[in-house]
Amino acid sequence: MVTADQVFPEQSAFWKCNGDSAKLNPFYSMKLQGVRDFAGKCPEVDKLDYAALTDAQRNAAFECSLGNYGVGAFNVQVLPNKHWDLKGKWKLQLEVGTLLRSKLDDQLLSLLPASYKDSLPASFPDLSLMHTEEASFFSAGSYVESWASRAATTLRGHFLQCANYHGDQTAAVAKDCLQLLSGERQKFCSTYETEEAAAQQA
Repeated sequence: MVTADQVFPEQSAFWKCNGDSAKLNPFYSMKLQGVRDFAGKCPEVDKLDYAALTDAQRNAAFECSLGNYGVGAFNVQVLPNKHWDLKGKWKLQLEVGTLLRSKLDDQLLSLLPASYKDSLPASFPDLSLMHTEEASFFSAGSYVESWASRAATTLRGHFLQCANYHGDQTAAVAKDCLQLLSGERQKFCSTYETEEAAAQQA
């Protein structure tokens, strides 16, 4: 789990290429080639030409994906890099969990008692600024902070599992994975298998 400022291109050594020059950024090791839009919430992402990606387009892809889902799945090409001792020339899908506020976090907060919500800062689920590295919020925060942070990170894991199960079925991801804490999900789950079987027979 990483914080948002470790992922955004303008602040991340992995992504900020400064002209794709390893001399300008010795940590640059991954060239972005695609951003998965899990539930069709980022229509502009599908239109990007990743072979000629501008900083503005890269930022838009990251911010839309991470802002909606709290996690991201990025297709990248690993480049040769002396700092990391990489030969490169291979591809992978990089899945990233962040502490950016997502729709699932909003659902979680809506279910909490007022006293719990009042105990959490506006930056939730990112509480990293409230504590030092030596005493992180996972070990030194209040009970509510620790519990809510654990719930937020667990939600991200469940979302990724759910999204990977549905694959490229964006409508199913939207109705199922983005509704993990919603009563609407029960309605979807009760008819999903029947509708899926009918679709396969059609």
